[in-house]
Amino acid sequence: MKKIILSFIFFILSDLSINAQCWKLSAGKENCTFAIRTDSTLWVWGNNTYGQFGNGGTTSQSTPLKIGTENKWQSIAVGGVQSVAVKTDGTLWAWGGNGNGELGDGTYINRDSPIQIGSATNWKSVAAGEAHSLALKTDGTLWAWGYGADGQLGTGIFTAPTINTPTMVGTSNNWQSIAAGRFYTFAIKTNGTLWGWGSNTSGQLGDGTTSNINDTPIQTGTDTDWQSVACAWGTTFAIKMDGTLWGWGQGYIGNGSITSELSPVQIGTANNWQAVATAQFHFMASKNDGTLWTWGVNDYGQLGDGTNNDKLIPTQVGISNNWQSIAAGNRYSMAVKTDGTLFTWGKNINSQLGDGTAINKNTPTLIGCTIAGLKEFSRTENVFSLYPNPTKDIIYLENLNNQTIDKIIITDLFGRAILEKNGNVNKINVQHLQPGIYIIQLYCEQKRYQVKFIKE
Repeated sequence: MKKIILSFIFFILSDLSINAQCWKLSAGKENCTFAIRTDSTLWVWGNNTYGQFGNGGTTSQSTPLKIGTENKWQSIAVGGVQSVAVKTDGTLWAWGGNGNGELGDGTYINRDSPIQIGSATNWKSVAAGEAHSLALKTDGTLWAWGYGADGQLGTGIFTAPTINTPTMVGTSNNWQSIAAGRFYTFAIKTNGTLWGWGSNTSGQLGDGTTSNINDTPIQTGTDTDWQSVACAWGTTFAIKMDGTLWGWGQGYIGNGSITSELSPVQIGTANNWQAVATAQFHFMASKNDGTLWTWGVNDYGQLGDGTNNDKLIPTQVGISNNWQSIAAGNRYSMAVKTDGTLFTWGKNINSQLGDGTAINKNTPTLIGCTIAGLKEFSRTENVFSLYPNPTKDIIYLENLNNQTIDKIIITDLFGRAILEKNGNVNKINVQHLQPGIYIIQLYCEQKRYQVKFIKE
């Protein structure tokens, strides 16, 4: 075979390295998505008709847009109309719709930019339901506000259906984690017990009934080994300390049936589940081996398996084993890998995927730092060469400076990962790819290089 050496334009992302990640976590609900980068800046994209971005305007955005100049954002939760967030200094902030007091600022006035809630500096984490909000403090106390007519605030107050300032839930100071469903709430205490309250019309509280009178925390069972919990519209999932996954409530819990379960049911036999995320009727979970699994309704491709077929049991998404954090919105999904890359898929009518289009995707689509506005520069240099290009089957990689290659990812022009290889590689079989233009990303020595090639 005749060897053809070509020069390429390599893009060197000076801010991005294998150890210095770009995206840290994301959150979405209806038609807009938020994400926090590893520099603690806050970014948003999607629909902004009602000023839900928090940037003071109402212009929508199809690619990530930075909100303000702050670089102290720690975590964020997105509800039906409201967003609540905690900064690294322990302060609590909220913005968006406030018709039920879900912002907690003592008013019922909508806010189109972040406003600090109170003056406390010991807030730890937040959760948001359809119209109610929750937050934990570092002292282990739990606070709730917003719409509470279904008992989801846990304050025992049915006569006051809305509360517009954070109100302490009971007197306990050993709350460890929280989760908010549409009209119900769950929390785990430091002793490993699981507690739920609010709407229970689908058995989502897991107490064996559909009784809808729980306006204060009620313990679910007697187990003391619960590790994490996630809530959807009427379906609840939790992971135990032994790594088993459990579900109950409104069907599609992943046990092969759409029948509702009124008490916790183990999902499969795996004991290496790490995290679970929920949306309206589709669900995601990651294992401690870095693999990603989805199940439930798949009408917009939100399960990410390349189809639009519903799944009744957890189904692995692709072959990657480096997924780090996951989040689910209404009929779309988000996940961040250990290298800081963010992927989205599913419903995209309002550009909530952030890929610059309004086209639905049924496989994970890369939302890179370049799209997010990360400064990059280009230069021509003979660091690597590929041959032949175009190619029909094998593409060879010549490492001209003998650099250590950590990983290679091939994506299509939409950013969807097609193939991934780890370690030093000198040839790649691309025979199975459809004819077209692809991008090879090479991660080596704290830099990322990328170059296009043509598959004939």
